[in-house]
Amino acid sequence: MKKRLLSALLAIAMLSAMLTAFADKDARTPIYIGDAVTDAVVDDLLDEIGARNLTDDTARIRACYDWIIKNCRREGDTDVEYFDFDDVIARYPELTEKYSAEVEAGRAAVFRNMQVPAQFADDSSYNSASYIDSSAGYMALYRVGECNMFAGLFAVMCMHLGYESYLIPGDFINSSGSRVMHKWNMIYVGGVPYWFDIRMDHAGYTSSGRISYTYFMKTGDDAWAKKHAWTREYTDHLKAQHDQGRRAYTFGGVDYTTLPVPDWSKCSAWAQPYLVQAQQQDLIPDAIKGMDMTQPITRQEFAAVAVTLYQQLSGQTARLSGQTPFRDSYDEFVLKAYELGVVKGVAADRFDPKGLLTREQGATMLGRAYEVAENGAVGDGSQLDKTGAQSFSDDGSIGAYAKDYVYFLNARGVIDGVGDGSFAPLGNITREAALKIAVVMAEKLK
Repeated sequence: MKKRLLSALLAIAMLSAMLTAFADKDARTPIYIGDAVTDAVVDDLLDEIGARNLTDDTARIRACYDWIIKNCRREGDTDVEYFDFDDVIARYPELTEKYSAEVEAGRAAVFRNMQVPAQFADDSSYNSASYIDSSAGYMALYRVGECNMFAGLFAVMCMHLGYESYLIPGDFINSSGSRVMHKWNMIYVGGVPYWFDIRMDHAGYTSSGRISYTYFMKTGDDAWAKKHAWTREYTDHLKAQHDQGRRAYTFGGVDYTTLPVPDWSKCSAWAQPYLVQAQQQDLIPDAIKGMDMTQPITRQEFAAVAVTLYQQLSGQTARLSGQTPFRDSYDEFVLKAYELGVVKGVAADRFDPKGLLTREQGATMLGRAYEVAENGAVGDGSQLDKTGAQSFSDDGSIGAYAKDYVYFLNARGVIDGVGDGSFAPLGNITREAALKIAVVMAEKLK
């Protein structure tokens, strides 16, 4: 029976089309292991535990940790199957379609094998999706297994809750100094890698009847190394990849295992796929490269975004005559944007380069960039097609100069309201939001 299950799980893992998509969103997007059988069983377990209903990261992860420790065993019979394996197999096409739809809608991600140094590439216990899948599936079916199965099920449960999770191979160091081959987890929570050794806390629970959490959510490699020995080059590599924006999953059509070094220091999780696209399409101007993209964008910075977008849409290089009407900005992109007609000053001789951009100003500047790219000159927005645009509840608050551009971009699916039927024209725009708009415009309007 065990061999039948392991063979089936591994076959399914290889046959199933790996789902695409993810970005460790603030809303905790699920990361699937890519095997519809294991993913379905883990979803059922999480519903049983109620972990998704918890809002605190530690509480959510602890709920999974506690359940495995209390319901799984290190030794015992495997005569009992805790879910109907044949039924799940029969529903495999239906389940695969379900999970594929979740991914295609951008509501989920799928785990990938992170690129690792060559010396680890042939060892399946190093970051192998199929190895984690088979370990998790076996433990979920029989609730009996070795350390890799404890760690595998814990990893997949945490992935489904949206946490980037790895299974780490090495040795556990006994009090006598002897070592035994072992597996545990490294899981990212809030951008920080934490250590978990669920099997060793399970051993303590078996002997004492209580969970000590000795090996739950610990930080510090040196402290962890007092009881664990592993090849640090491997975990250092994973951490370096993570810090560079790489992840062991795909999301939004982006393979995060092979990302280039990002052109930003910080971004929101929802924005990362758009920033990756912006980087790949050379839409991130030098003016904001390496910056914190969660911060509001200034008028000067947005001018650079608008000019860069114009060049993408038109295929032309914006020219610079060297003349400027502004006494408070000699920035190259501000001058190019002014000469294109994309920007105007806040007064006859002032641009206010450090002023924060409003939503209606941003829509106007990008609408003008489209006009000049499309027609060779800037108009007033009145000739742009606004068919299908929604009517914003605060329409009367949108400046007359901006209204046509706002509704044009809304009609073309580039910008939306703020969630309550309004547009909030005077609200500010973050750098990442500006780049998202530029990416969508380059895609829909080119």
